[in-house]
Parts: sequence; C-alpha cells; structure tokens
Amino acid sequence: MKNTYLESIDKCISWINKNMLTFDNGFYGIYERIRIDKHLRTNWSRPDCNSEYLRVLLTHKCMFGYENNDDLINNIIEYLLRVQDNNPLSTWKGSYPFYLIDGYIRENAVDASLYQNDNGKILLIMSQLYMNHKDIRFLEIAKSLAEYWAKTQQPDGTFGVLDGRNMYECGKGPCFVHWLVSGYYLLYKITKDAAYLTCAEKGMEYIVSTIHDSGRSLTSYEILRMEDWRPVSSETSIALYSFCIAYDVTGKNIYKDYIIKTGEFVLGLQDECGAIMNCDDSCIDASLQNSKDVCDFVYTEGFALNALILAYTCIGERKYLNAAINLANFLVEIQCTNESPLWDGAWRGSFNIQTWKWDGRATQNNTIDEGGMFSVYTGWSCTNIMYGLQQLISLTIKKE
Repeated sequence: MKNTYLESIDKCISWINKNMLTFDNGFYGIYERIRIDKHLRTNWSRPDCNSEYLRVLLTHKCMFGYENNDDLINNIIEYLLRVQDNNPLSTWKGSYPFYLIDGYIRENAVDASLYQNDNGKILLIMSQLYMNHKDIRFLEIAKSLAEYWAKTQQPDGTFGVLDGRNMYECGKGPCFVHWLVSGYYLLYKITKDAAYLTCAEKGMEYIVSTIHDSGRSLTSYEILRMEDWRPVSSETSIALYSFCIAYDVTGKNIYKDYIIKTGEFVLGLQDECGAIMNCDDSCIDASLQNSKDVCDFVYTEGFALNALILAYTCIGERKYLNAAINLANFLVEIQCTNESPLWDGAWRGSFNIQTWKWDGRATQNNTIDEGGMFSVYTGWSCTNIMYGLQQLISLTIKKE
C-alpha cells in the first residue's frame, strides 16, 4: 500500500513540475488547470492552489527527505509572500486575490476578487505548515490573513463585507465559511489568542445551522442559488473536515456528535468501488450536479479523503480509515495513465463508475466549466488527493 501510494504521489508531482510550473521553476507559482477540450492551459496562478502544492512538497520532503524540489519550494513561498496584500494602508491588507497572471493582478472584477473559501484554505494550510515546520513566515501570513477576514465577520458568523473586492454575496454558502473557521481554530491552537477562537466558534454556530437532519450539509445552491455545479458530497465532506478540526482543538462533544452525523452521510455516499458519489436519492434536488453515477474530483474526492482520515484520527473508529483506504485505492486505480503526456499522473474532474470512464461536466450555470471530465486541476483536486495519500502513508509508517 505504502509503495503504491508513494508511486502515485510521485507521478502527480512529476506532472505538475513538468507541465504546470510558471516561468523559471515556478517563480510565479503553478498554473491552475488544463482545459482539455479547449486545448488550453489556463494562465491563472492561484494562491490557494500554490499553498496546497507547497503543503504537498514540504510534507514529501519531511517524510522522505526529498531535496530535489527545494528551489521550487522556496519559489512558491516567495510567491505567496509577494502576492499577499502587505500594504499597511490597504483596505484589503492581509488578503489574497483570486488569481494572478505572471505575478500581476490586472485589477478587474474577477482576478482581484477576494473569495472566502480560497483565502480560508490558505489560512488553514499556513497554520498547518507552521505547526509542522515552525517557519515564522507561515505564521505571519496566517495572522495577517486572519486579521483581514476577522474584520468582515457578520453577526451570524459568516464572512464578507462590501469593500469593493470581497465576494460578499457568497458569504452564506457553507463552503465559504468552513475553511476560514478551520483556519481560525488552528491559529488559536498555535497562538492561544482568544480572538481567533471567538471567530471560529461564531462561524461554527452558522455551520451547525446548515446541517440537515439527515447529516448532510445544506448546499450553497439551496441557500443562495450559487455554486450550482458543486455536488452535495462536496460541502458535506468539507463539513466533516471542519467538525474534526473543531473537535480536535476544543474537545467539545457537540463537535464529535457532528463528526458522527456528517461522517455517516459521507460514508453513505461511498460506492463499493471506493468513490464518494455526488448524491443519493434523498438530496437529488440540492444541486444541479446530481448524477448518482458520477463522482466529483474538484470539489469532493480529495477533501473527502482528508476528512475521513481526520475523522479516524479524531475519534478512532476504524470504519473511517477503511473508507479512506477504499477511496485512496480507487483514486490510485483511475489516475490518468497513457492518456496524454500533458496530464498523465493527474486526475480529471469527474468520473462515471458505471461506464468506468471520465464523464460529466460542471457547466450548470458555469460558463468556465470548473470541473468535469475536461478539467485537470492542480490545486483543489490533485494537491488534496496527494496530501491525503501522504497522510495514509504516515499512518502506515507509524504502525511500522
């Protein structure tokens, strides 16, 4: 198992390093994705995707002593330091833009936008990296980022204000709350600053209110008629992850209860092949991404893998580890091989377990098709799958 997972990770790292680095060994980070049907490698370099890849590279170096990516690691760290808004007079000080092109924001309505989920993932990952590597640069990034978003928190616990760039209208979508909340919990764990815990607990009150009686999360589509293309499996898997972080940091039994509640729903979506499916009959109308034969790789599989592993480490129930292993084995089995040298080693955006082929689109009121069979993402998809496989290897090593 260990060697199989390691081989899979190495294949994916090789794909990114060969095909997805910006100029001069990733000086401007890594590119977001390939759009196969458009014959296009996007020219977007997203800070959240880069933080996820940095986590993979540093984890790999720590676990296996790999030093051949040291220059790339340093380039990505410098990129993340450089593109964070560090202007002391800026309204958005501490935040990260949606994406940059060759290191520059063009200041239009899209690329300069501030998304809660993207920034929240960076907050979470920088906190994790500081905890594991004790590099003060990661902590400074996280604290500055946390200060910006704390100023945007609303009375109901969600995040977002009308400040010209902030995607305020997304605020009440569950996926736009989870990552920031998880990041605040970890930053509190590091610093013991009660202000961070206050933000986390306030946000968690909102998250709890979005959990359906069945154990699934309400979707951004149900609440806002946004993210139409994101399946139910996504926000519920992320909810499971958030409750695990909250329980680990606070020890509150209510969060353990919600681990069990959301965990059971995620387990119920798992097919015998290991894939976490988009939905079941009970929530077919909760998203426009509602094929029960398709599983989603951009918004679900990697997040679910990490959430199931964390659920196991938090409460010790073997069924979560078994589910994570089954999912990991499925992911390794269908990893792109002999499809194209442009994306072999990666995973495409969605897969049909009945036809056993890449299938499905993310075009539901989404003109840029953020997912589906023709998208090959570095961040969101491949980085989170690799990180989950690394965690499984780590558990194996500890047992040995």
